[in-house]
Amino acid sequence: MMAVNQRRSPAMRLVALLSGAVVVAQLATAHAQQAPAPPPSSQAAPPTQAAQAAQAAPAAPAAPAASADADPSKAVYEAARVLYEDGDYAGALLSFQRAYDLSGSANTLWNMALCEKNLRRYARAIRLLERYQMEGGERLTEEDRKGATYLITTMRGFVSTVKIAVDQRDATVTVDDEAVGITPLARPLLVDMGFRRVQVKKKGFLPFDERVRVVGGNEMSVNVKLEAEVHEGRLEVTAGVHDLIALDGQVVAQGRFAGKVQSGGHTLKVTGPGMQPYQSEVVIQDEKLRRIQVTLQPAPKTGLPAWLMVAGGAVLAAGVGFTAGYLLFQAGEAGEPTRGTLAPYTVEIR
Repeated sequence: MMAVNQRRSPAMRLVALLSGAVVVAQLATAHAQQAPAPPPSSQAAPPTQAAQAAQAAPAAPAAPAASADADPSKAVYEAARVLYEDGDYAGALLSFQRAYDLSGSANTLWNMALCEKNLRRYARAIRLLERYQMEGGERLTEEDRKGATYLITTMRGFVSTVKIAVDQRDATVTVDDEAVGITPLARPLLVDMGFRRVQVKKKGFLPFDERVRVVGGNEMSVNVKLEAEVHEGRLEVTAGVHDLIALDGQVVAQGRFAGKVQSGGHTLKVTGPGMQPYQSEVVIQDEKLRRIQVTLQPAPKTGLPAWLMVAGGAVLAAGVGFTAGYLLFQAGEAGEPTRGTLAPYTVEIR
């Protein structure tokens, strides 16, 4: 397995301190990009020499130690060196990451940190250097550790510790479109200075999406309160001045109604004195406006006119008299005489 930047010669052992000096010079010259300069001698360059170190030509990270031809990480590492020397730090970062995946060498993390530094992604560079110190373990010399610590301390002025507190659990938090965790977050985040985009999303809630100004070398908090997602639209109903407007069986207005209504189907009913009721099913869509104009029609009259009542009464009375007369004289229509109790016991009715 290839060991990148393992036990180096005295000329290479202090590349960490050199890189720290490059960072100081880079910050002093207001964002002037500078690849790591050639390493100094056995003494670590003091901060006062940073400007002079920055004037040196860019140098690629140290070459990996000799390894067997069968080691696939060697070719990937050499490609990363070419990209780094050409100033393609993004491409070099990808190749160094691939070399790390193949070799597992902690020293490759150092080279990745240099790429992130040159891309001005200081928070990522710091995290990589912390991994470098942890994974390197006893294989790192004291000078290696001092160099990494110095570089981390220098870049701390360009990042802030941000604590993001969300009132809902299991929400996804992203910073600049990069997922950083699920709430509640285990620890504060290390974020580069500048305007950062903070997003918090959870199903059933409206997304939180804001640009937050981060000042370097500081600690800050971002408190997020998610609002429940409500599916609703607007409904406007216009009717007569004295008409009552009811929605789903409850009177909501008289004459005119305008307001928010939950999305879905609803029963609309409009009633008025002496008017025929109006009823209809209304469908409300999310964030849509539905307007309805209702004009009630007069209700049909159910009582009979007075003249019909009088005429009907006369007809009814005549009918009753006719029926009574018919029943009274119906017996006289027979051919046989009516029998009585006096002699001659029969009486003819003519």
